[in-house]
Amino acid sequence: MSADEHLRLWLAEGMTGCQFAKLIAQRRERIVTSTFAGLTKEEDVSRTFEAGTAARLPAIAIFTGIRTEEQLVEQLRILSRGTRWRITSERPDGLETDDVMVGMTWQVREGLVSSPMGLAPFGTMPVTRRAPYVCIAAWPGGHDNPRWKRFEEGVVHFLDTDISALNLSKAKYTSLTEVSNAATEDLLSETGDGARFYRRTAFRLRAAVAAARRPPSPFCEKDRDRFVPATDTHSMQQRVRNDDTTKRFTEILASSERRCRWPARALMIGKQ
Repeated sequence: MSADEHLRLWLAEGMTGCQFAKLIAQRRERIVTSTFAGLTKEEDVSRTFEAGTAARLPAIAIFTGIRTEEQLVEQLRILSRGTRWRITSERPDGLETDDVMVGMTWQVREGLVSSPMGLAPFGTMPVTRRAPYVCIAAWPGGHDNPRWKRFEEGVVHFLDTDISALNLSKAKYTSLTEVSNAATEDLLSETGDGARFYRRTAFRLRAAVAAARRPPSPFCEKDRDRFVPATDTHSMQQRVRNDDTTKRFTEILASSERRCRWPARALMIGKQ
């Protein structure tokens, strides 16, 4: 069985809790997928979402060769080099954790970005996103769900997906929304987790993994963390030396976001 078929069946079983994803995944022609066997160039990953934009379908990049959080960090670093990707540190209200909550956006077109969902078979990930493979999934279209009225200007999420192919009545749409919310919360309840923590978070990773990664020379000196934009190196190096390991990643990201000179790439991972 191919990886994309395996993932589709996983989604069709309702393992995310989302009943809309379950229905969409029941037909393979309703999803655009690409499978990558190793670390992949940014432009190749972007082409997957460009294909989704053209087809007006959800798109999923499946990374079968990424087996560890360290490898995922490296893939995120690669993506951050492209002008269409932005990687952020998220701090969900009400969540107390040393884990790193990584957000991301992909530029659909000028003035519009998509907020992807991350999937991965890691213990740090919420159970609703522990797919058999590391994936980046997104709706790469516009605000194309007429029943979703509370959309965010300039940003699309899976709630904005065009679901006209499902031919849902208003009553059925409402019912599926209620079932999705209940199923998701039920799946997460065992671990004391909550869906509200992941509205802008793609991946949840161990802080030690992110802090331990070091970029190759000549990117930066040995004390600098991989998740640092190429700006204001002296003060950033001083922060790294002063911070403890578990907080290093999130502090660097927060500082980076304030200092970055490129609005379209407000946070970059180890740009060379």
